[in-house]
Amino acid sequence: AMSRLAADGWLAREKVGRNSFYRLADKGRQTFEAATRHIYDPPPSDWTGRFELLLIGNGEDRDVSREALRNAGFGSPLPGVWVAPSGLPVPEEAAGAIRLEVSAEDDSGRRLLSASWPLQRTADAYLKFMTTFEPLRAAIARGTELSET
Repeated sequence: AMSRLAADGWLAREKVGRNSFYRLADKGRQTFEAATRHIYDPPPSDWTGRFELLLIGNGEDRDVSREALRNAGFGSPLPGVWVAPSGLPVPEEAAGAIRLEVSAEDDSGRRLLSASWPLQRTADAYLKFMTTFEPLRAAIARGTELSET
């Protein structure tokens, strides 16, 4: 697995004798830093209820931008069409996209969102998570000491 990550440019490998040492390569570091910012330092929400719609042509542009857009939080209801809440930064890889701003206040907006993200699957997984960990939440609320076993 480590060799594959190194071959794909995520890790840099340095051999010292029979030992191999790995560190994040530039690609891995940039992706890790972007994910860290996305998770732990999201921009303040001043969302207006509008959405950014990106249209990306066929070919190399679409292939290059697909992973970057998905990782940035964009959803894709159709090939070459990406959507996200307005104000979400557009990744560099998609800088050449046609950008439109749309409203999602009516039923057509709800359909757009449902087609762009797996909302029901996400909701189901979230409910399963809450059900699974409810006993732990209740134990903590009662002041029960937790152990490592």
